[in-house]
Amino acid sequence: MASNIEIKARFEDLLKARRLAADIGSRKRAILLQTDTYFDVKQGRLKTREIRGDERRAELIWYERANRATARISEYQVVPIDHPNELKLALGGALGIVQVVRKRRELWMYKNVRIHLDRVEKLGNFIELEAVVGGRYTSQLSRRNLQVVKAALGISDAMLVPVSYSDLLPRRG
Repeated sequence: MASNIEIKARFEDLLKARRLAADIGSRKRAILLQTDTYFDVKQGRLKTREIRGDERRAELIWYERANRATARISEYQVVPIDHPNELKLALGGALGIVQVVRKRRELWMYKNVRIHLDRVEKLGNFIELEAVVGGRYTSQLSRRNLQVVKAALGISDAMLVPVSYSDLLPRRG
């Protein structure tokens, strides 16, 4: 199972975030239009993610992490899927759909830290930082890199969001 260390923060000025990310040597990788469909599960979170960007693709993602407004470990599995609509129908019928989250995501990279500049439909602007743990990037080094980016972007602890975007939206009927 893969893991990363992540934080999420409200951040209204994404133009400023772009500039600050570039100032520390981050590189813009892609602009992605993502639709995440969350299913009702007993443990962790399960969602399909449909992505439009340089290419079209879809993934099934299961992840588990604590709901805390601090840097936290997220354990996850990502499985590519060929038929997202059919899978959503099957999982929706079996488990129920909890939420659908639509966002425009700008992906930047600083070392092993994915910097997501997100404009989330009905919620506003956010930054999500994910420091991937693995290979030469130990948990300690990943935390250090995440803290470098957090400081460079001016993200204070008061800006941190402890939950998933799906938890910030009203639950579906």
